[in-house]
Amino acid sequence: MVLPDMAKSAATLMCIGADKIIMGPGGDLGPVDPQFQLGGRSLASAKEIVEAVAEAEERITRSPETSPLVRRPAG
Repeated sequence: MVLPDMAKSAATLMCIGADKIIMGPGGDLGPVDPQFQLGGRSLASAKEIVEAVAEAEERITRSPETSPLVRRPAG
């Protein structure tokens, strides 16, 4: 694969599958950033989803009574 400029995300994956990568002086392999469609048209990166889940876990750990998933029935 010849990489004269830069490859980001999916293009980086294509380069990784090559037997050889020939890069020019400005060649740059960027990070892989998988994205998922949420709802209608909006996209969220895998990193954003992981961060959101970690934040939710932290909030629930600090104050479990504030989450409807953790609340115990009265009585």
